[in-house]
Amino acid sequence: MNWTPQQAKAYIQRRLAQEQRAREKMQAHAKNHNPVEIPAAVAEPHPRPALVAPAYGEAPGLTCPLQRATITYVVRAQRPCDYDNWCIKFLQDCLIAAGILDDDNWQVLQGTVVSEKCANAEEEGVTVIIETP
Repeated sequence: MNWTPQQAKAYIQRRLAQEQRAREKMQAHAKNHNPVEIPAAVAEPHPRPALVAPAYGEAPGLTCPLQRATITYVVRAQRPCDYDNWCIKFLQDCLIAAGILDDDNWQVLQGTVVSEKCANAEEEGVTVIIETP
């Protein structure tokens, strides 16, 4: 829309007047309105520190060792993908079945997947590095 300078000036004045009326209306409403106090939130009990004791009704479980075993998978491929796209769960299960690892839960094992690019199909493979405490 092409406005002349006079039309633009008239529009701006109308908008300013509308805003001023709206502001005055809100101020009058605020004067006449009795604000209701919102009750304070109920204080929550202090939570127990995480992973210190079993939850209520649970039997005590394994205690976490001071150091966990570390497993690193170095995956070499011509077309590397995201670390979570490699299906390495079955490798951990095979290591447990072979007696190399005791268990693969978080209390016993922590892991890393490293994805590397290789030049040809002969270089593709997976290297498993297990470090025990």
